This record gives sequence, structure tokens and C-alpha cells, in this order.
Amino acid sequence: MKEEKIHRGSCLNCPSSEEILDMREVLYNGFGGYSVWKNNKLYYSGNPQGEWESFKTLKDIEKIAKKEKGNWKVVLNNPLRGATWRRNKVGQWILKETNKGFA
Repeated sequence: MKEEKIHRGSCLNCPSSEEILDMREVLYNGFGGYSVWKNNKLYYSGNPQGEWESFKTLKDIEKIAKKEKGNWKVVLNNPLRGATWRRNKVGQWILKETNKGFA
């Protein structure tokens, strides 16, 4: 039986969105990128002019989310790929939706 590739809302040449977002993920921002939301208010979005090393990782945000209870989500908004992950009670960031980006 031939294995089917799962298309998760990104362009066919873009990587698929992970079911569980890795704690090492760099939450970059530039021409698209990540934003972090707490209770539907923007909590973090890196400086688009910033250096790669200046961006937080998901692990940095998770440390804060453990202490500050709320409804947390990470949103990826790129030209050809978009996704949203929500934090669950055990500290995993689970994929909830995908889209084809803003272009």
C-alpha cells in the first residue's frame, strides 16, 4: 500500500506543521514568523530587525506559561504557510489549525 503524504495547509514545497511544536523552535519574526498570544492578547513578537540569537524559543515561553496561567497559543503567519498551536495542561503545544499563509 502506498503511503500518502499529509498536506497540512502549507504550500507543497513548504514543510508540514508539526503536531506538537518543538521546545527548541525559534520564534522568529520578519517577513512573516511567529507571535505568542495569551488570553487573545499579543504577548510576544520578536523584533523583525533583530538578530537570530535575540529571538525567544518556545522553551523560553513555556517557562513563563507554567507560571502565568491562561489560554496560550503560538501563531505562525508566513507568506505560504500558517499554523496555530495551543498549549495544553501538560505543557505541550498542540497543532489546532493550518492555513495557506497571507500571500
